[in-house]
Amino acid sequence: MTAPLHISRCGLSRYRLDLLSPLLLGGKQMRKRDCAILRLYDGDRCVGLGEASPAYWLGSSSFAECYCALQRLCASLGSGPLTPQGLRELVSAMELPAAAMFAVETALLDAESREAGLPAAAFLSQKALCELELSALIAAGDPLEIAGRARTLAAAGYRSFKLKVGTASPVQDRERVRALREALDGGSSEPGAASIRLDANRAWTLPQALEALRYFESFDIDFIEEPLQPGPFEDLAELRGRAAIDVALDESVESPAQLEAALAAAAASVLVVKGARAGGVAACSALARRASERGLRVVFTDSLESTVAMAATLHIAAAFYGELLSAQASRRAAGAQRPPSKAEALGLGGAVMLSGHPLASGLSVPCARVSLAGRGPGLGLSLGQGKGQAQGHDQGHDQGHDYDHDQGKGQGHSQDQSQGLASSPSPSPGFGPGRGSSESSDE
Repeated sequence: MTAPLHISRCGLSRYRLDLLSPLLLGGKQMRKRDCAILRLYDGDRCVGLGEASPAYWLGSSSFAECYCALQRLCASLGSGPLTPQGLRELVSAMELPAAAMFAVETALLDAESREAGLPAAAFLSQKALCELELSALIAAGDPLEIAGRARTLAAAGYRSFKLKVGTASPVQDRERVRALREALDGGSSEPGAASIRLDANRAWTLPQALEALRYFESFDIDFIEEPLQPGPFEDLAELRGRAAIDVALDESVESPAQLEAALAAAAASVLVVKGARAGGVAACSALARRASERGLRVVFTDSLESTVAMAATLHIAAAFYGELLSAQASRRAAGAQRPPSKAEALGLGGAVMLSGHPLASGLSVPCARVSLAGRGPGLGLSLGQGKGQAQGHDQGHDQGHDYDHDQGKGQGHSQDQSQGLASSPSPSPGFGPGRGSSESSDE
């Protein structure tokens, strides 16, 4: 009989990954992405993986805050092994930043589903889907670059595309959106079949948004994400009433209270859900269920994260959409009338924007659909010895950690006394070994 799962210690590794092309986020150009990989151990056996990669440009906690919070957690485990529930109670009392909580809950989900011999999606729901469509993120560029990138992705099978807008004038954005639509329709036997999502990252005032959306209306846009600068949800409701494009909320909704306020104001018809922003597996699933109950479409995306968080997003979404479609089938069988739901294309921006992923061997996204068949147990990522990704040696976690985001400088002490992180080449962009660097510590 297998001994019950206990968490005796944890390890923490920091990675800096290169973006394949720069992104303008929060008014600054991003060229690298920092992520922390959390490992849970039962004795000497690594049993679960999680990731904390906060979207600090959207006002989330900084990477340094999340990393230090996870260091405190690792130090707290020195008093003795805990059951999974015991670890949940410990982190609940610590009030970790949202991205750090997501790392812990992901690692626990990975550990518990591995112990059960199930993929994480099936552990969350017996009705989990086995396959999901992906949406391709296209970074800022001129119309010619956007068109070329879109044709390449469409040839790989992508049917859903997300384009960042709001960093140029509305007229310039119109030409970029036009280039995307024409590139997609020009090579298709079904013009308009490809879906285009736009994300303005809170760039515009209400008058500016109205002007921009008028320019975009003729291009058959699926939805515009976060079009308005921070303000009351009633402004978004007004925009919805005056524009012909659906409005999606992302960073405006981080909590159940914010979701209820948005619902009360009728501020959106789509909710974009991210585990690192919601604060964990349970929290993002709860937001998704509540939004769906109120008739909103739910779209899951990562936050430009690496392999571990992308795998978690995939499994959480597969479980949610499986439950959603099963409930819909039951309602239809009972004769209930309700607009049909669907499994929305999953946004994994990290898959096409980042290089040098850790643990690449367990998650490959070579085209526009990703299958969960045979993926598992747990998140489906290797827990074995890596290929030199972890570097350095530390004298202990209490040495502290100093991290400067804007300057891109990290100082800290690291330690790696047992298993490393698995990493191997992958056929897809963004998943093979790259130039990313890492530091690690096992507490």
